[in-house]
Amino acid sequence: MNRLMVARPVLRTMIQSNIAPLQLRFSHDHGPSPKEIGPPASFNQLPHPEGDWAENHNKKQSKYNAILAASALFFAATFGFMKQSGIIYFNASPPETYE
Repeated sequence: MNRLMVARPVLRTMIQSNIAPLQLRFSHDHGPSPKEIGPPASFNQLPHPEGDWAENHNKKQSKYNAILAASALFFAATFGFMKQSGIIYFNASPPETYE
C-alpha cells in the first residue's frame, strides 16, 4: 500500500487546520469603524505621576532590602542547620580512617 495514501487523511487534517486561521486573518471584517470608536487617543489622556519620586523609590528600596536581608538570614540558618545535622559534608578535613 502506498504510504502517501495512508497518510493522506492526516495530511488533509493538518493542512485544513493551518489554513483556517489564515482565512480568518485575511477576512474583510476589520472591527468597528473609527466613527464608532471615538476620537484618537492623545498623550494628554495618560495618567500623570504624582508625589515625590525619590520618596516612593526609597520606600520601595527599604522594602526590597528587608526582603533581601530576611532571605539572606533564612539561607544562612538553613545552611547552618544542614551543616550541623550532617546532611551536607564538604570534606574540609581528611577523613579519620581511609577504610
